[in-house]
Amino acid sequence: MRPITPLIVLFGITLLAFAALPVPAIATGVEEEAAIPTKAVDPRLEILRSELGRTTRQLENLRREMDRGPSVRGPAAPQLLNIDSQSADLDRLERRLVALARDWSSLSEAEASDRFHGLQNRMRQLQRDSGNSRFALHRFWSQRPNGRPILPAPPYTGAITGTVTEEGSGTPISGTYVEIYDTNGWYVTNGTTNSSGVYSSNAGLATGDYYLRTYDYSGHIDELYDDIQCVSWCTVTDGTPVSVTDGVTASGIDFALTKGGLISGNITDEDTTNGIHSIEVDIYTASGGYVSYTTTDGSGNYITTVGMPTGTYYARTFNADSYLDELYDDIPCLGSCTVTDGTAISVTIGVETTGIDFELTPGGAISGHLEDGVTHLPIPFSGLNIHDAAGQSVS
Repeated sequence: MRPITPLIVLFGITLLAFAALPVPAIATGVEEEAAIPTKAVDPRLEILRSELGRTTRQLENLRREMDRGPSVRGPAAPQLLNIDSQSADLDRLERRLVALARDWSSLSEAEASDRFHGLQNRMRQLQRDSGNSRFALHRFWSQRPNGRPILPAPPYTGAITGTVTEEGSGTPISGTYVEIYDTNGWYVTNGTTNSSGVYSSNAGLATGDYYLRTYDYSGHIDELYDDIQCVSWCTVTDGTPVSVTDGVTASGIDFALTKGGLISGNITDEDTTNGIHSIEVDIYTASGGYVSYTTTDGSGNYITTVGMPTGTYYARTFNADSYLDELYDDIPCLGSCTVTDGTAISVTIGVETTGIDFELTPGGAISGHLEDGVTHLPIPFSGLNIHDAAGQSVS
């Protein structure tokens, strides 16, 4: 029997910790936070804890399958090695959830909604990534001469399939995620379109009704099935249900996505004027609802990948490089801020809005050493919360 890897142990501890965590209080790893009043009973925090647990289990199961199954080598290996980066992403999401629960009672409703939707979208993206890695793992095993499945065949064999094309031109769109939800709005599985724009559900489906939505990252406006735009946050059960019978494929569940507007720009160091890589830019609707994010390349350039309808939008930065974050245009935004206090950005459907640039100022930094007060041994993997003079969390 192989020993359990440290990563699995870490995942198990994380999952148990969150499962046992009461709603009013959360431990940050440095000090126990005071009970979070009022908004702590908001079900959105429990939804995020549930999503985190689901994501943790997916990654833990994937790691165990890789450990138990045949050696993974060959063409599929590079994609499967993403498990390590996915584990790092999970750790960051856990820390962001802890920070959100800590700040919850002090946030406005708009800020709470913004951070909830942003974090939930990241968790679901990680679920899709790990699901695709697991699919690739099983496909790789099935192609081996002596390959063998590790898990039993799924108990249900219903399926959904269809095509995703561009509205008007009919051009197939590849790489679009089509997510499938049950009647409670819970994520079930997904499919990804191939070069012909065709997708099929990855997991077997039981008899019942399901709802579908797209996640497209090639500049098209996402939709609920059937032909309902889904920008920012939308309730999946507002779509048209698709009836599935176990053992039967529901075909012709098609999407025709409209080419949306995009936002692009450049982010530079205010002192050196050099481009800054890996800066996150988040986009919001006129009401402050989260839309999407992108990151800068090595030259500091960025462009959004999620298409937007004609309208007004706002942008802000997030970074981990000691720069002072901003709202567009040149408005400081440390920690939480009201995104609609920024300068409005006009977007036209099918058009790229260029020149939405940021010049970020290098900020100060705090460093130190954290140790046990009795043993004086270092305490690893712990976090510190930084607040300004008004008590607002800034890091």
